Amino acid sequence: QLFVMIPIYIVIWHQRKKVSVVYSSAVFYFVFYCNSYNTIRQNIAMSFLLLATYFLQTKRKWYCLAGFVVAFGFHKSAVVGIVIFLIYGLLTNHFKKWLYYPIVAAVIVAVMLYDRLILFIYRFMPFLPQRYISERFLYREANWPITDTVLMTVVFFISLALVFLKKDKDYFLAMMGFIAFCGLWMGNVSAAMDRLFWYFKIFIILILPQGVLFFKKNQANRVLYGCLLGLFLSGYWVLYFGMLGNAEVYPYKFFGN
Repeated sequence: QLFVMIPIYIVIWHQRKKVSVVYSSAVFYFVFYCNSYNTIRQNIAMSFLLLATYFLQTKRKWYCLAGFVVAFGFHKSAVVGIVIFLIYGLLTNHFKKWLYYPIVAAVIVAVMLYDRLILFIYRFMPFLPQRYISERFLYREANWPITDTVLMTVVFFISLALVFLKKDKDYFLAMMGFIAFCGLWMGNVSAAMDRLFWYFKIFIILILPQGVLFFKKNQANRVLYGCLLGLFLSGYWVLYFGMLGNAEVYPYKFFGN
């Protein structure tokens, strides 16, 4: 668990001038912490990949490379970090305003053609586990996750705010939120793609605390938003982990069987 939490804390602490440390930590614990018991290796990979992205943002490329290698060492699906780094490069140059919408369109097309895309990926990346292109992982019966739909819809609107309401627009973080939102569909039809999109979803620990953008900028509204966020995250945690028993973390499964 320390390998999961320490990289997360490093990123949150160094982003404290942009987002609340308390709010970001709350998002991590209510949304991701229980899952990390069940899928520990991938959650470690997610944490180190988030840390590698932070190093990339602060122009410490060798640290970024080291973080990526550690992430890949724990779980090969962390290769998706190359896509995240590429998107960051495209959305932090002088043409970021014009590149944002073509990337959005490309993501939508990729979602529509996900089965062909994943077969293409595994053809050129044979080191990835072959079980992920089996019928079990590539397709599954549609069953919309209501709790995640509500969560990621909120993330989607806050991501829009990062582009259209924030004075210092954050195209990269907004794109991470949009891709994570698209992951709702991918996770609904493919278990393998669901796991892949977790690497984008982890960025919501930096997105959700910024929902205060929808309020006038003052201390009272920040406190109000903190209370609303706490209630929202608590409700998500009780329903998703407690009542529905997701991740099968039994100490948290206090309702149902």
